[in-house]
Amino acid sequence: RITNNAETMPPDFLDFEIPRVPHMTISPAKGKLAAGQNMNVIVSFVPKALGKFNQDLVIKYCSGLYSHTLRCSGEAPLIGEKKIPVKGLERTGRDFDPEHVFVNQNNMSLAP
Repeated sequence: RITNNAETMPPDFLDFEIPRVPHMTISPAKGKLAAGQNMNVIVSFVPKALGKFNQDLVIKYCSGLYSHTLRCSGEAPLIGEKKIPVKGLERTGRDFDPEHVFVNQNNMSLAP
């Protein structure tokens, strides 16, 4: 979650941008927050190969003047079965929604 804790800001908003990194998708990757506003950002691990992956997400804000680095890691130990996509007129709105598996905060730990 990205939060703009400022009471007031001269441009009346805080802009942020998260550049793309391999094996991760970010939604939304950029945006603007008014004073006191917050926004959930979903970071998904989407591996394109087997193995362990560690990536640094650099969150840039205030037109790139400031940044915060978030360390993300994931592991792809095996290849799962590929789903057969629904095609044509059989597609519904749910076929377009991404499937998210959220991490429980109690299971998270800081890397040494």
